[in-house]
Amino acid sequence: AKQFPRFKSPAFSHLLSLGDPVTLTTSLWNYAMMRLGFFALVAVAVATASAQTPQPKIEVSASGTGTSQGNGTVTVSGSLTIPAGWQLSIHTVTVRFQKDGGGKTLNALIPVKGSNFTQKVDLKSGSYKIWAVIDVKDTDGREKQISSEPQSVAIP
Repeated sequence: AKQFPRFKSPAFSHLLSLGDPVTLTTSLWNYAMMRLGFFALVAVAVATASAQTPQPKIEVSASGTGTSQGNGTVTVSGSLTIPAGWQLSIHTVTVRFQKDGGGKTLNALIPVKGSNFTQKVDLKSGSYKIWAVIDVKDTDGREKQISSEPQSVAIP
């Protein structure tokens, strides 16, 4: 007969005196897996809840006009949606212009006062992809860069 140390808890002493260790191991395994499943479910619920909180958003649109000298002007307009708990890290929107087929970008800096912004930018004629970016931070001070969907604009 095995001798087990004496424990003050009769339930623990009873577990140690069980004759079939396989049953004990299986029940502990099931208990551990059940607890692990519960914690996984809680983690998924917390992640889903945090993903459903409103996120900041930037939108941009552009229109272009050209001159006979091969130059033109792009008018960029946009809006910011900053939900409660978020704030701007910097009050400047960066609008990026990338000529179709090119790799370089031209950046225009637009000061932001309020939720809307607009700016005129002189460019050479051509087709451009444009998008806007700005940095925001949450209530914990974590910074994040948000960007708009790319738009196309042509300067004839």
